[in-house]
This record gives sequence, C-alpha cells and structure tokens, in this order.
Amino acid sequence: LDIPRETAAGRDKEGFSYKNAADLFNHWLREGILLRDDEPSVYPYDISYRRPDRSRHKRRGVICLVQLSPPGTGDVKPHELTIDSAVVDRFELTRQCRAQFSPVFSLYSDPQNLVLETLGRAPYISIATVTDADGTVHTLKKVTDSEIIIKIQKLFNQKSLYIADGHHRYNAALAYKEKLHNSGTLPVYRPENFIMMHLCPIQGEGESISSPHRLIRLPGITAVSELTDKLGDVFEVEELQECSRQTLLNELLARLDEEQFAKIKSRSCFGFYHPGEDRGFLLKLKNPRWQDLKGYHERVRELDVVVFNELIVGQILQLDEEKREDQNFMSFHREIPEMLDYAVKMTASDSDFTPLLFLLNPIRREQVKNLSDQGLLMPPKSTCFFPNSLTGLVMNRLTEDEKILITE
Repeated sequence: LDIPRETAAGRDKEGFSYKNAADLFNHWLREGILLRDDEPSVYPYDISYRRPDRSRHKRRGVICLVQLSPPGTGDVKPHELTIDSAVVDRFELTRQCRAQFSPVFSLYSDPQNLVLETLGRAPYISIATVTDADGTVHTLKKVTDSEIIIKIQKLFNQKSLYIADGHHRYNAALAYKEKLHNSGTLPVYRPENFIMMHLCPIQGEGESISSPHRLIRLPGITAVSELTDKLGDVFEVEELQECSRQTLLNELLARLDEEQFAKIKSRSCFGFYHPGEDRGFLLKLKNPRWQDLKGYHERVRELDVVVFNELIVGQILQLDEEKREDQNFMSFHREIPEMLDYAVKMTASDSDFTPLLFLLNPIRREQVKNLSDQGLLMPPKSTCFFPNSLTGLVMNRLTEDEKILITE
C-alpha cells in the first residue's frame, strides 16, 4: 500500500500504481482484513531495539492525530527541506487512497514525562507485538478512556512538535488539505485537517540519529586520482592504508567519530571510498569559512551536509539540483554493508557510471531542535532517526463520515 508497484516494469505516469493501492486498500476493508475502530482512541507505541554497540533501548511514545499547520505558522516545526517529486508521490497516494498509512515521527519536550505517565495509568487493550527484520520489537496498545485522552490533549496544548522523520508526508498532507479547501470550506473536524503522528519525548533515550550516507553514481568512468586532485583544492586528503575492503569503511567511520569529538569542528570532515579501485580517504575542509557558502545562514553553513551538498556534489562532482533529487544519481543509506555491496556490484556490471561512497557524521539532536526553533531548514535527507516507526500498525482514513473530536 505505502509503496505501490506496477505489474509492468516502472511506474505509470498516470498514477495507476496509486489506484492499485487504493483498490487493494478498499478490498481489505470490505473483506474485514483491516478493521476500523469504532470509538476515539490513542495508541501507546513502544519500540525495543539494539544500537550498534548491541545495548538494548526502548523508545516510548503514542500514535495520535495532530492538526496540520503550515511551516512557520504553528507548533509543528520541520528541520529539513523536501524534494518536490517525493511530495508529489505522497500526495498522489493520499489522493487515490484517501488514507494515511505511515505516521510522521515527531519529538516533543516533556522533562517531567507527564504525557507517558498519564498514558501509563490508563486501562488499555493490547493490539499487537511485532518483531521486524532488524530484530526490533514493536508493541502497540489502544487507549479509549475519554478522560485520559482529554488530559493528553491538554498536555500537548502548549507544546511544540519537531518533525524527525516524515517531512514529505507532512507536506503532502498540507497540499491535500489545501486542495480540498480550494473546492469549498472545510469544517475543522474533518480528518483532512489532521495528520497521523508518532510522538515521543525528546528527553527520552530511545532514538539514535545518524546521517544518511551517500552513494553517488557519477556519469562516466572517473579514476580516483582525478577525483582526489579536485578534492585537494578544497580538502586535506588523507588516504587510509593497509585496510581490507571489509575494514576500510569501518576505519573511516572511526576516524570521522574521532574528528567529531576532537571538534576542531568548525571544519567539516567526510569519508570517501572509491569501490572501483578499493581506496578510501579522509577529507578535512581546509577553510572552515568557505566563501562559496555565503548564501546560507551562519548556523546552517556549519553543517557537514551543507558543505557536502554545495562543495562536493555541486562544485566538484558537478551534479545539478535535478540529478541530486534523482535516486539514479544519488541515493541515501543508513546501513554501510548494504550500500557497499550495492556499489561493488555496480562497479562490476555498469560501465556507464562510477559509484562513489561518501560517509557523513550525524547531526546532533540539540542542533535539530535549535535550528527548528529558529525556522532554519537543512537540506533533504540530513538526518536519519533510528529505529523507524513501523508502517501499517495504525492507518488513518480521510473520509467524510470520519469526524475528529476536538477538545478546547
């Protein structure tokens, strides 16, 4: 449903893949495979997962509806720009299916943990416990007690929500709401005024932030020496020696981590790996006040992802905006082994492109909050929050017979 595919290769420009999702969704509703709750509910949602060091952690939160507000006008604060084509994709899915299948993941400040403590005192119904492919355990409950729900609503009245993951879904929901508004007045209780969110306290221990690493398919065949010559104009280029392919990327990550903590960190640092020649390099920005980034706010200019996009991708590799938004040229990955495997296979089978891997340090949680509070947006795919909220545990229908209960 969430990523509908054509029966033939490719995606039909007329949107038939979205129609297929709508047909399947409606079939599952008719057959009772999906069941609609018959009373207002909120859904406590816990995720138990392992970090890379194998320590187990739990993220606690709640799935509920949040009233939509355009960026800069309400209490929902984004931190990333979006890619137009991805917003259109989510808009078309919403338009055809009239439903939201995946919650937007957002954070809120609650130093005293009042929201989760209030939910913890409520009677609940166990819905599901699911273990995903990563060994992460997802536990969903349902709370229908109206007094508890009203208390939760009131606790959120004065809170800001920081979108962590789901910017494209949020903007698509705004576009869908605007489309309906243009055709007439939309009553405030209509579900199109709301979006499904998974809300978690920012003070919790239960999430990790990584920076999505980049796999770039550079058109043509390019030798590593040609690339390091160009990179050397802007970066100190240090090659890592005597490492096998299996350990080279791990060593690059370790060196990036050292640089992050050593924090001469007015200068950006990246890992660069050329799988065709099996060589890896550490790149350290020579001039931390690089003149070509003057178009950015000072607080955004210092982010590694901005330096990477503008200097490496734009100026050195010469990929324009259109190519940056095309996953055939640049894709984003959290898992290093999968990205490496894909790049190595590409090297062996594709002579029209040169795959290049770039590793980035993660943005800190406080940076995300501070930039969001100032209304400053990072480039798309600047952050990757883990673990992911599981799609399909709760779905939100956008139909005229649904009415949202609003508490003043």
